[in-house]
Amino acid sequence: MAYRDGMAETTRRVGRPRGPRVDPAARREELLDAAVLAIRKHGSDVSMQELADAAGVTRPILYDHFGDRAGVANALIDRFSAELVPSISTVFDESVPLREAVAKGINIFCMFVEKEPDLFRFFLEASGPEPGSMNSALGHMFASSFSASLFAVGRDPAMGEVWGHALPGAVFAAVEWWSSTKTMPRKTLVGHLTSLVADAFEASGVSRLAPPSSG
Repeated sequence: MAYRDGMAETTRRVGRPRGPRVDPAARREELLDAAVLAIRKHGSDVSMQELADAAGVTRPILYDHFGDRAGVANALIDRFSAELVPSISTVFDESVPLREAVAKGINIFCMFVEKEPDLFRFFLEASGPEPGSMNSALGHMFASSFSASLFAVGRDPAMGEVWGHALPGAVFAAVEWWSSTKTMPRKTLVGHLTSLVADAFEASGVSRLAPPSSG
């Protein structure tokens, strides 16, 4: 106990943290919130220093939480995929015609990119080829659906594995180009990409997309 001006006060021991300990998961989410704001402000080539400044922390703190810039990108991909992937998964409905389902899924993705072009480019440029990328998450879901859809019409389901990863990559590349150039309305882009994907399936005899397996 220490005294000052006749009043007793508790002496804080050296090294004892001030206030309650911050939950690491909550702190991580706060840093990601700040990263989103920084990317929207500075663009997809935002630096680690700019990310740190937006969060009011030093770069070493960001490195402690995410490892590097790619780590920040992959953490943000996980966050946005948690919303985007389930939204796109709603198109796998065998009661919906193939072309309508494909157009709906592509449009959902294009709407996200149209709303968050800098975030999308940051995902592509900074994340690298790690398995946790949005492309990979969507690819696994599509591969499962495409394999089942092709098998149902007597085609080799292994082709679905290839298409499930190739077609999202083609869509990603086209949407990245479109987000930078805006040479056509989103509706027109969706129509062209729908033709690319749906024509391939219809040529193989597929008229409905099977839901992906839950495993």
